Amino acid sequence: METVKPDRTVFLGDYFDSFDETVDCTKRTAHWLHQSLQQPQRVHLLGNHDMPYRFPMSSTLLCPGFTHEKAEVINEILDSGASWDRTKSFHWDQDYLLSHAGIHQNLLHPIKGFDLEDLTRLEEQSFLRCYADMSTPMFGCGYSRGGNYPCGGITWQDFDMDFIPIEGVNQIVGHTPHPNVKVKFLLDEGEEAEEGVIECFWDKYLLDYEKAPKKSLNFALDTHRQHYAVLEDGQVQVIKNTFATKQDYSQ
Repeated sequence: METVKPDRTVFLGDYFDSFDETVDCTKRTAHWLHQSLQQPQRVHLLGNHDMPYRFPMSSTLLCPGFTHEKAEVINEILDSGASWDRTKSFHWDQDYLLSHAGIHQNLLHPIKGFDLEDLTRLEEQSFLRCYADMSTPMFGCGYSRGGNYPCGGITWQDFDMDFIPIEGVNQIVGHTPHPNVKVKFLLDEGEEAEEGVIECFWDKYLLDYEKAPKKSLNFALDTHRQHYAVLEDGQVQVIKNTFATKQDYSQ
């Protein structure tokens, strides 16, 4: 961030619950998040591992790695709500919808389709249901991740199993880890080469598809912090993160 000096930085969520982390590590992360939330040029989106800490009384949001000990430490630092209120589940910027896991067609308005005002209302209603310990498809876990919904919600949708590009909507997500940035897209009508959803990794996308007109373009950025994206004038550039450590993908 110090090198790129962006006008705005968007974090895609999952600040907590690395499975080998200690409570002390959680405390340090919570202090960082509390400070980062005070900076107006930063946007902090919620991941499935953050939701049970924002709504610790909700039994429907529990996620692997969650402990009540960590929840108590986190919410002491985040003032039990004042800081959490600065987080949200999605952010719209330069014709891209950014979220932790992506929005599925099932959550869109049945008549208007993708509509930001309607999506904002759905988010508000879903947050209220979380406070009331009621399940909601917007933050629900899908079958592919062992949950009770046909498709995961905006914090749970699996990019490989559930994510389907929506015509006219571009998305940038995290959540589903890959060894390299993965891309899913729909070519515009008139393209003779391929039809339907095309998926590939970033390198092949640059080589074969970057200049082709598209109806929907979507990026999965979770490579365990090996990459980040710069969005400028509606164009996405994926960059290697030289500060990241190597991860083991054998499991």
